[in-house]
Amino acid sequence: MPTPEAIAVREGRIVEVGTLETMQVGAVASRVELLERIERLNRELEPEQPLFTWGHHPIWHGDIDREQLNAISTTRPIVVWHRGYHSFIVNDACYRWMGIDMDAAHRHPQVDVERGAFFETGLAFGYRYLNDFILGSERFRAGLDRMRQVIHHGGQTTIGDAAFGMYGFDSEWEHLQAVMERPDTPSRMQLLRFAMAPEGDERSDQEMVERFLSYPSATPTGCDSATTSRCSPTAGSSPSCCSWTSQATSKAGTASG
Repeated sequence: MPTPEAIAVREGRIVEVGTLETMQVGAVASRVELLERIERLNRELEPEQPLFTWGHHPIWHGDIDREQLNAISTTRPIVVWHRGYHSFIVNDACYRWMGIDMDAAHRHPQVDVERGAFFETGLAFGYRYLNDFILGSERFRAGLDRMRQVIHHGGQTTIGDAAFGMYGFDSEWEHLQAVMERPDTPSRMQLLRFAMAPEGDERSDQEMVERFLSYPSATPTGCDSATTSRCSPTAGSSPSCCSWTSQATSKAGTASG
């Protein structure tokens, strides 16, 4: 029999049992609550670990900036990620931990160094310095497994990833096969190839067009086609749960799928 390691209690009632890793954390609805939660997590986390939070939105939590995070810690890297994914805020310790090129950050039109904000294409710039940490195999696969459980819990039978390959086609495919290709995954994934990787570098229009046009030939191991298809299992494996839809660019420069 499984043994619970933690119990969540709200208003005198047990609402969940499990482990600290699997149990849900209650939402926060104001800036004060958000900053208090980050302060609590900062106290509880091992000293050498960076602190990543997700779910901030100015509608509920107001604006967050670098100085507010500095007030929580001047030594621990803190990243507050917007719930819509397209931006995050960091503190000074995170700047140092990232090893960021501050001159390049100041020049970028969508990086606000004073606020500690990276948004839209500035987010891609920030990825250069975070990818080694956030894309570690163990961490990335743990996130995929949590997603798999959420999908199952919600009863969805088909889902889509509209940015497959954003972090690298080969590595993402390997992780998906390892985590999603399981007998207890009763759902399918439709994968739409991402046309631009968040590398934050500068390329000419022609270089980007040539890159897009090359995508249909980039078929992952085990697939018989890079266009909408079921993936053919390799010897000894079960049929894949993943399909892959090609998103290429025509010679005229328009996207097709």
